[in-house]
Amino acid sequence: EPYWVLDCAIIKSGRICRALWKFGRSFSKHKVEEIMKACVSPVLDINDPDQRRLIPNSLTVMNVTKRDAKQGRPTPMNTVAFLKACSKNLGIGPHAALQTAER
Repeated sequence: EPYWVLDCAIIKSGRICRALWKFGRSFSKHKVEEIMKACVSPVLDINDPDQRRLIPNSLTVMNVTKRDAKQGRPTPMNTVAFLKACSKNLGIGPHAALQTAER
């Protein structure tokens, strides 16, 4: 089933700040389009009236949350599992696989 996500990026002084919608995704295209219309206004370019560009309206940041994401260590692979994975996925024999792993 198709869904829509609001993703806003603000670029200032070469730094990018991404704003995420707290609901994540919506299955209602109309609802997302209404929110987007409230955030930006289409403006005709004076030099080229066929080209439309979006100008942001005044927005207010209600909350800022900073999270540190830590990634756990990968599970170690024993020699037998390594040789099986190389053989099955890469088609490499045990001798070549061990030589490559030692380098």
